[in-house]
Formats: sequence, structure tokens, C-alpha cells
Amino acid sequence: MVTDNRFHHILIVAALAAVASAPAGAYAGQLLGSDVWPHTLIDIDRDDASVTVIGVHGVCTLSGLAYDSNHDILYGIAPCTDNIYTVDRFTAEATMIGAPGALGYGNPNGLAYDPVNDILYGTDNNTNALFTIDPQTGVPHEIAIMHGGFTEIEGLGFNAATGTLYGITQLQRRIVTIETTDGRVAEISGELPDLIWRGLDYDSERRLLYASAVDIWDDSQLYSFDPENGYLAYVGETVGASAVQGLAFVPEPSTALLCLAAGTIFVARRRK
Repeated sequence: MVTDNRFHHILIVAALAAVASAPAGAYAGQLLGSDVWPHTLIDIDRDDASVTVIGVHGVCTLSGLAYDSNHDILYGIAPCTDNIYTVDRFTAEATMIGAPGALGYGNPNGLAYDPVNDILYGTDNNTNALFTIDPQTGVPHEIAIMHGGFTEIEGLGFNAATGTLYGITQLQRRIVTIETTDGRVAEISGELPDLIWRGLDYDSERRLLYASAVDIWDDSQLYSFDPENGYLAYVGETVGASAVQGLAFVPEPSTALLCLAAGTIFVARRRK
């Protein structure tokens, strides 16, 4: 029988071996976005926000994205159909999961994935609900109504190493943490610039959050935020993409394995 300590040691050794064996620069992390006006999946450069169009997904409003690093699946959420989708990250082809309207919420926008516990999280703007989603059926299970003075949290990101769910709210213009057991919300940023904030995800390589703000008359803007020191930095404009609402970070494999190992240990210690 493998003890907890030995299991944790095996995870760390395996992760370090993966990092050591990977060719330098062979698997660069990727920031994906959903531009909801032309219904496209885009690749966003994390250094200057320049955009490469991957393809047309064709979903009316794919406003949230989340990447499942355990099974190599990109998910999207669409309030216009009240469903989640799988999205081919190389062609942008989208496939609806479950029956039409399976989520049963009026305005679901937020989406994030926890690789440690294999959980897909979602949020609804109309009810301020936090819920998990069955990736096979698209059916949700409500956890709680988010509380703490923050509403319409539609951009979500998850840090697997610390088990932290992050969100961004347009109305109060804050980046927040969300307690996944009871929906309690707490701010971790100061007031953000007066923009229309939509997308969010956590970059496990750089240990930064990336956030997008849409501009229907111009290009969207991309910012990075350091949750450790609260520093917000302007990255650039996503030239040619005006409504980048969903963001999803795809880590290179060795980084994903390290985060999973760290997250597993963190969760195990927290449960003791």
C-alpha cells in the first residue's frame, strides 16, 4: 500500500522528470480567446496581445472558456443556448454537450476547470449562482449563491497549485477569489480601469491572471494581474478582435503536471 507521503513524492519526481526531459521551448503555453462577434477562437500572444485566428466556432455567444488539462479538452459556455460545448483548439469546431438549455440558467458566462479534483465550475450573471457542471451531460449542480457584495462574476480562472478560484466582475470592477464550498467572494485587486471586463484565466507558467476588456467600437484590451502583489499591467490591444470575452490558458505538459502535483499535495494537507 502506498502511503500519502510516498504518493506525494512519486508525483513530484514524475513532474520533475517530465520537466527535465522536455526540450527547451518545445511546449510553450498558449492563451486562447473567444471573440464573440465573429464567433472565432483566437490565439493571443501573452507578451503583446497580438492575435492569430484559429477558426470559426459558430456559437452565437461563446462567452467563457476553460481548458481541462487532464483530458486535453477545451470547453466553452454560451448564455445564448444555455449550454456548454467542447471546442477543438486546433480547428475551433464546437460541439454542444447535452440537450438544448441543459444548464437551466438565464445568463451563464463564467467557466473554469479544477484539474486536481476534476471539476468544471460555472457562474450565472442573473442569479449570481456558482455551480459545477457534469461534462458528460452539461447538467449543473448549484453550490451556492455567491455573496460578499460582488455580482455578475463572469470571467473565471483556477490556480491548481493553491486550489483558488478567481473571478472578475464588471459591475464592481474587481478581481476576486471565490470560495468553492459556500460561494463567499473577496476582492484581491483595487478598482480596475473603467472598461467592460469580461474574460479571465490563470497562467500557471507565469503565475499571473490574464483579463480581457471588450470594446465594440475598437479592439479588446488584455491585462495581466499578479495575485501575489496586486500588480495590474497593460499587455496590449487584441488588434482585429473587439469582443474577447472568454479566455483559457493551455499549459505545456510538464507545467501542467507540476501544478497537478502541487495541487494534490495542497489539497491533501488541507484535509488533514
